[in-house]
Amino acid sequence: MQGALDALYLVDNNQYAFQFDDEVYHYFTEYVLNQDCDRLQWGAGRIVHHVDLSKEVKSLQKKIAEGRNDVSEELAALRKMEEEQLVCFDDDIRYMTQAVDTLTAGLKKVKEVLDFFSYGQPDFVPGTERRSAQAPEDAGRMFCQGPAL
Repeated sequence: MQGALDALYLVDNNQYAFQFDDEVYHYFTEYVLNQDCDRLQWGAGRIVHHVDLSKEVKSLQKKIAEGRNDVSEELAALRKMEEEQLVCFDDDIRYMTQAVDTLTAGLKKVKEVLDFFSYGQPDFVPGTERRSAQAPEDAGRMFCQGPAL
């Protein structure tokens, strides 16, 4: 049973559930989970899932101290949490895949624009007169700053 308890220490910040009382543990967990968007390390949305095993940890600690071996209640709770986390994992992967697809599409559009300017095509920019193509070394300046008038 001690091996199982040691493994639970490695999940999220649950190692602190063993070292502090519940109020301190939950205070700092909420502090991390509920940050403003401007925080660089623990900003909003950076840590989106947390598995609170403090109840199971304390129960297992008590059973070890008392020499009891029936852990069926804790095992059932852990299996339920595992299922919930697998759903979260699937959602995270789906979100990351969509984000990468969106980024890839945007980069392809940028490449098309740069290719258009680099291969000597007319560099029409809405609101300006149509001019002859710029040399490839000017394409970046044109794209970022607009054409020189």
